[in-house]
Amino acid sequence: MPVLDTEFLFALNPRDRHHSEAKGLLRALARKEVTDVVVPDVALLEFVVTMKSHGFTEEEIKRALLAIKRILLDYRIPVLHALDIDTLVDALSYTNGFFDRLIAAAARRHDSVVISNDNIFDALGVMRIPLSSFGSAEPKRA
Repeated sequence: MPVLDTEFLFALNPRDRHHSEAKGLLRALARKEVTDVVVPDVALLEFVVTMKSHGFTEEEIKRALLAIKRILLDYRIPVLHALDIDTLVDALSYTNGFFDRLIAAAARRHDSVVISNDNIFDALGVMRIPLSSFGSAEPKRA
């Protein structure tokens, strides 16, 4: 049951450069080629903190979160509640970016697999499936 990195949440925006990859993953979920992915709560926290740091208003962030919630419900992607003392202690055992460490710690508590293009996870003790492996091609029409 891989965890989805925060970049997936941002890639749900049609203007994001990885949007076609996120759509490819959603198509794979709909066709049940990929199953049992989760979004860790720490990815949602990173999403909010990043948007705040880029000057988005709280109303804009709420709208984005509600849109994400709708997509997660539509594709039956649960939120993994992993933020606790053990996850924080695990994350503090590494030296890379804090939110990446939190997501990796959540993945280690789960199944040690993360879906992300960010190769930082290769050094954080988890297996990484690139989001880019879900491709950018639209499905072929007959």
